[in-house]
Amino acid sequence: FPVTIGCTFGKVDYLNSPAFDIEYVLLMLRARSAGENIEFGYACPHCRSVSNHVVNVEDVKVVGKAEPNIKISNSIYLVMKYPTVAMACESDVDEMDIFTQAAKCVQSVVNGEEVFEVADQPFKEVVAFIEGLTERQLEDVRKFFDSIPKLHYSKEYECPSCKEKINMVLIS
Repeated sequence: FPVTIGCTFGKVDYLNSPAFDIEYVLLMLRARSAGENIEFGYACPHCRSVSNHVVNVEDVKVVGKAEPNIKISNSIYLVMKYPTVAMACESDVDEMDIFTQAAKCVQSVVNGEEVFEVADQPFKEVVAFIEGLTERQLEDVRKFFDSIPKLHYSKEYECPSCKEKINMVLIS
């Protein structure tokens, strides 16, 4: 990722930026340095025949928007932030449980007029707070993660082998 520092003249804080933003920056840097087209093979979901395709990276878009405020009760809500590259680069991210991952994305807890910044709280207490949420509340947290912006590309084509119409969708 240090290439983003040099190529963006230090104006992009790649470690603390949302992962989807850095994916997009890297894709656009790739387009400028190696060309806009990427060739790849795609297997037809019907007959499994692989056909070659070309994606113009200029056609890849960032889609989605997650609502950062998650209502916990009538007076309490979480203010979430998108996962960053730094979070993704942590060595134990694959072994991190869902509660820890969610706790890392909580920016603040609002209770009426009071705002509790998570950075000012012991992290274990934040994880314990997330672990104490009800199933419905955790479902709302999951919806936040499901709606985080992603890189998206789609293309309709006809499989050269079985002639089925295919809507190829590539998502980061």
